[in-house]
Amino acid sequence: MGGTTLDPAQIQISSRALGEMVTEIELGDLQYSLEFTDIDQDIYRAQLQTLRASLDYEGFKPPETIDPTPSETDYIIMGKYIVRTSFAKGAFGFVCAAIDQRDGTPVAVKKIIATTSRSHGKVIQEVKTLRKLMQNSRPLVDYFSIDSKDDQGVHECFFICKPLFSKSLYAFIPPSTASMSTRLVLFTQMLQGLIWLHDRGCMHRDIKPQNILASIDPIQAVIIDFGCATWQETSYEHWVADVWSMGISALELLSTQKHTWTMMSEDIYNQVVRRMLASCRDEEAMWAFEIISGMLEMDSKKRIDKRVLEGRDITSYSGASKL
Repeated sequence: MGGTTLDPAQIQISSRALGEMVTEIELGDLQYSLEFTDIDQDIYRAQLQTLRASLDYEGFKPPETIDPTPSETDYIIMGKYIVRTSFAKGAFGFVCAAIDQRDGTPVAVKKIIATTSRSHGKVIQEVKTLRKLMQNSRPLVDYFSIDSKDDQGVHECFFICKPLFSKSLYAFIPPSTASMSTRLVLFTQMLQGLIWLHDRGCMHRDIKPQNILASIDPIQAVIIDFGCATWQETSYEHWVADVWSMGISALELLSTQKHTWTMMSEDIYNQVVRRMLASCRDEEAMWAFEIISGMLEMDSKKRIDKRVLEGRDITSYSGASKL
């Protein structure tokens, strides 16, 4: 029988010992056929979350993205990343959970389908922006592109983000998803990230909850998607636009309210902002709402200045960490 031999010395806690749907094993004169079966994914995810919550020590925890069985649709890119489940979809692609084969680290893979030379050029420009930002900084993203192999001119472009974030800030806006203390740490890191970008001359120009990846274990927020970014160190217009966009994202996060922001008069805009600010009576968050109020001034000339943000000791907030 053509069986599979498992070497215990090669099995690691972060790896899957049985990598196929059906595995045949010979142990001396005994022969076994091990086969994965389909299970209810909702039940599995709930049980996995319960297990993770019960492991309150600092040791190994099974990653949130681990699947109950191998999938025939799994594939390997760059010779090191096993691409697994898709958990988010956008206009131009989707985001999948993946595993770094070298050490078992969970990562996120953003796959973009570039169907025109213009869209492919935007991806290349985003790569250049990320590489420039990551000079002398810890790398957060790998990138590679599969060139067109047919007459349609289609490019498959992949961004590999480390560590894995399976949710955007948008997922943490509902009140039941995180405590106010956690939200304030995320807000602090969002401000730090914005200042860090602008100090390097990078204007993001597309800040929104969907473009901020977040996690609460550990508490961390990372700004992503630099497809619209420009390098204009003296661009006041882009600075105040980024400040306003970040203020809106923070307002929704801390007020735990989602709002559709469309064209509106200044009076209606101010009413909406005041209502959302007033909805939270948590004394712990008053300093943050004071900053957000300055970020959301309708008159851009009155909007909070970067020097004011830099002058606030936002890193002193409990749990905050510099990016």
